Amino acid sequence: MSRIVKPDPFPELVDLNPFREFAAWPYLRHWLAETPARPAIRLDVSEDGKAYRIKADLPGAKREDIEVEIDGNQVSVTALATSRSFTLARPVNRERVEARFRDGVLELTLPKDADSPAKRISVQ
Repeated sequence: MSRIVKPDPFPELVDLNPFREFAAWPYLRHWLAETPARPAIRLDVSEDGKAYRIKADLPGAKREDIEVEIDGNQVSVTALATSRSFTLARPVNRERVEARFRDGVLELTLPKDADSPAKRISVQ
């Protein structure tokens, strides 16, 4: 019985995958298989003229495990082994932020900072 061999139509092309050689190393394959991926926190973001409203899905988290950090328009949510950071279009008034956690959902109300209104710039 003869073997059917599929010919390579482009033998002159170089393999552009730099990790192909490393993937052949047994210990690297083992390490990659054992490294768990950090799941991202699922978010639902909406806004109106006065505030951003964020709903973050945090199943299994406890209230004391959740950390929210706000720096200008940069927001970070961390809970257990997951975290998510994102940037909003306008800075947030940190003194008026509201946070509620119930049934595995974190709800944030982030009022827009009135001191730094959005400004449209015309390009010339």
